[in-house]
Amino acid sequence: MKKAIIFFTRVPIPGQTKTRLLKDFSKQEACRIHEIILKSIFNSISETKIDTFIYINPMEEREILSNLIGENKYYAQQGKSLNEKMKNAIFDVLDLGYDSVILLGSDLIGIDKKYLENAFRVLEEKDIVLGPVEDGGYCLIGMKKKEVSPFEEAESSHGKVLDNLIDRIKKDGLTYGLLKEIYDVDEIEDFYKVTGNKKDIDEFERRVK
Repeated sequence: MKKAIIFFTRVPIPGQTKTRLLKDFSKQEACRIHEIILKSIFNSISETKIDTFIYINPMEEREILSNLIGENKYYAQQGKSLNEKMKNAIFDVLDLGYDSVILLGSDLIGIDKKYLENAFRVLEEKDIVLGPVEDGGYCLIGMKKKEVSPFEEAESSHGKVLDNLIDRIKKDGLTYGLLKEIYDVDEIEDFYKVTGNKKDIDEFERRVK
């Protein structure tokens, strides 16, 4: 089975990334937090040795990412909504002849090589794989064929994004599997889960690596 991973991320730019953390951290600190998580996830992706496509926004700032993770080939996120951008990225990579593709974001705690390998293992038996996050959303989606229904989301109530997605998958007669639940770092409380209630970015970096 020919596999591919799509790493979907904003370029970490102070004031434009992890904006919900700006209540408690400076623009530079919030940006550094994103950089730490992004690098950790990319290292886990690299350990799988699976073909990887990095879709970024904004494309014109790709040099920032190149300096951060040492990669030089990037793809622009295309579309208006987040769902459209994810769908286009997955469909583009499937069109290259891959048998299974997973897409994941860049602000997640708990992504390691085993987590990613499990995603492809689920796809051996299911049409779609999903990675739940604690707030009721999802951080990873993967498929083997172009399935439109997962991306046809109307406005969802907070905490219902994953439930609504699963409902659409079921209505389309597709099978799915869930990975273990992890969490993303959007608020100071998420940061504290890593550091043990310390507002210490150096400690955060030590524990995330």
